Amino acid sequence: MNMINLTLMFKGLKMSIVESFRLYFIRIKKLIELNNQWKELLNSGWNSGQGFSIGISANDIALLSGAYALAKEAYNLGLPLPKIIAIDDSIITFNSLEEMTALMVNYGNARSILASSFATKRKAIQNAVVLEELMAIDTNLSIV
Repeated sequence: MNMINLTLMFKGLKMSIVESFRLYFIRIKKLIELNNQWKELLNSGWNSGQGFSIGISANDIALLSGAYALAKEAYNLGLPLPKIIAIDDSIITFNSLEEMTALMVNYGNARSILASSFATKRKAIQNAVVLEELMAIDTNLSIV
C-alpha cells in the first residue's frame, strides 16, 4: 500500500500533518494545564506567612491598592488605618502604616513574579515549534 506523505510548513519547519496535529494538541493541553494552575492560585491567594492569605485577582489588587491609598491618607490625618479582608473573609488590622507597607510591598512583589511567570510560560507554549520543546515547558505556578 502506498501512503501519501502530507507535509506542512509551520514557522519555517517542515512537518507532517500528524506531527502538526500532535503539536497543536499538546499545545492546547499545556495551555489548559497552565490556565488551571492560574485558577487554583486565584482561589488560594497569596500566603502572607502571617496566618492569612490575600486574593490575587485583578479585583483584589484594585481593592488592596485602594485600601493602601486610603491608609496613607488616614495616617496623615491621624485616623485609624483601614482594615483589609483576607481570602477566608477574616479581617486584618495593622498597628502601623509601616506594617501595612511591608505587607503590600511583599504582596506586590509576589504577584508581579507570578504574573511574569504565567506570561512567560504562556508565550513559550504558544511559540514552541517542536514537540520536544513544548514537552519541556513546566506549567506549574507557585507564589513565593
